[in-house]
Amino acid sequence: MLTFVVPVRHQDSVSDWGKVNAYLRATFASIAAQIHPDWRAVVVANRGAALPPLPDRFTELRVEFPCPVLPGADRPKEELYNAIRDDKGGRVWAGLKTVEPRGHVMVVDYDDFVSRRLAATAAAAPDAAGWYVADGYLYDGSDIVMKRRQFDELCGTSLIVHARHFYPGAGADERHFVRHIHGSHKFIKKILREQGDPLIPLPYPGAMYRVGHAQASSGSAGLRQHLSPGQLLRHPWDGVRRISRLRRLDAALQQEFLAA
Repeated sequence: MLTFVVPVRHQDSVSDWGKVNAYLRATFASIAAQIHPDWRAVVVANRGAALPPLPDRFTELRVEFPCPVLPGADRPKEELYNAIRDDKGGRVWAGLKTVEPRGHVMVVDYDDFVSRRLAATAAAAPDAAGWYVADGYLYDGSDIVMKRRQFDELCGTSLIVHARHFYPGAGADERHFVRHIHGSHKFIKKILREQGDPLIPLPYPGAMYRVGHAQASSGSAGLRQHLSPGQLLRHPWDGVRRISRLRRLDAALQQEFLAA
């Protein structure tokens, strides 16, 4: 079984909850389009946050987490990252403790999309440590996407990890574990490699990262910023590479990721 965990930000931390709901609806549809039936999803949201209707195989978990207080711009960046990791990690950990998965787990940010083949991949290798999404797409709502290598370095919706690696061992610092394993995608690949149970690259593009919108905590740039005249003039060869990675959001990609 593959369990998708969708941590939803506190409703007071966004400026337009209507847009968040629209993104959630699209993300839920993407998850629910899996071609293999052995999957489920848990959505973790604060009490009082309006959610769109949940598809079949989805579980709703309500929590009472405070709205995170983010440090000011004069503070070190790591303090900001840790505040975000603590909130996201706490929601993921609450979801895991509720559904107690025994197979693989994938954390999906509330505004992203996943390939419909993921559950089939997990079902074919039930004891594997897991996979990382080496290749994926950037999407800003237009009819063009950009293919991105080293996708897992950029986007949190990029790791499929066996549940055995999502529980702190005896004597572990739970807060540190939740912050770095549940709340971030930056550390676990290196940790598992050093433990001798490495994640392997997914053999196909596995996720689509929604970029360039005001409700994103990452502040990700839209495709126009990646391809702005200034960027192209300052870094022409990098600009050529970026242009070469553009793809039309055709029917095949829509079916693969957007449940169209």
